[in-house]
Amino acid sequence: MSKFNELYMPLLLEPVIQNSSPLIEWIAPGSPDAEEDFLSYDLQRSVNNSQFVSIYQTDNFNETSYLDSDIFWNPNQSGTIIQYRVFAAYYQQLTDVSNYRKINTGTWYLMKENKKSEERGFNLSQNYPNPFNPSTRIYYRLNENGFVSLRVYNVLGKEVAKLLDEYQNEGERSVEFNATNLPGGIYFYRLTINNFTETKQMVLLK
Repeated sequence: MSKFNELYMPLLLEPVIQNSSPLIEWIAPGSPDAEEDFLSYDLQRSVNNSQFVSIYQTDNFNETSYLDSDIFWNPNQSGTIIQYRVFAAYYQQLTDVSNYRKINTGTWYLMKENKKSEERGFNLSQNYPNPFNPSTRIYYRLNENGFVSLRVYNVLGKEVAKLLDEYQNEGERSVEFNATNLPGGIYFYRLTINNFTETKQMVLLK
């Protein structure tokens, strides 16, 4: 191993669950002798053994963690293989890749699709108001006709509300979610139409 890799190549730690998403953390064996702000990290993710893509680049040496909120834990969903790796950059040099970390393949799924909304068949907007108490409205647009499912989950991945489960025609729509009987905290709402899915986060204040 080169001296540069020995000093700066990150060590990726085991992901930790935080708010139902994986918290990715890493450390470097050594520290730069000077001008630490020139050292940054590039975190990459692979889904189901696809090509690794960059999901976060730090601004400086002191940032060594990232909460991947695009990934959501739900024990009722089919498995998705999620892998991470990280590089360090110092001036114009790049270290070798870190060790790889794979999270549980039976309980994780990707929240966001890397497709344009018109290709997905719908567009899901952020609920309003957010945070809310006790009710909020979820807005969405269907670009095609289809069977629509809208469900709400708590941070443990348990379904707490089924808001929609019906066939709908294309167009702009909204649905009210009343959480009077639920405790305060973070919740996720998940819209599915014709095999396209997107999930967003909302906060209930009580």
